[in-house]
Amino acid sequence: MAKLNAASKSGLLNQMQLEFQEKVKQKIMRPVPVKNLSKATENKTRIYDSTYVQKDDIKTKNGIIIVKGGTKINPLEMMKIRSLGQNQDQER
Repeated sequence: MAKLNAASKSGLLNQMQLEFQEKVKQKIMRPVPVKNLSKATENKTRIYDSTYVQKDDIKTKNGIIIVKGGTKINPLEMMKIRSLGQNQDQER
């Protein structure tokens, strides 16, 4: 306990915590590559339509219709996507 208190008073403990946080951030941003997974040789874009048709009415317990049967719903249009991530690979 004395060593911990001394490290805290000298600022060493804080420095060690900051170094640890930086190592964790680096590990998150640059994870260990997956074995047997090669880099992409070309960029591809795929379009995905998440729209579905609600088969039956959706009602509250009081019988009020929230969504009418036959309504097309795309959940991606109803929510905000904050971030799709960033590509950290600078070698492309």
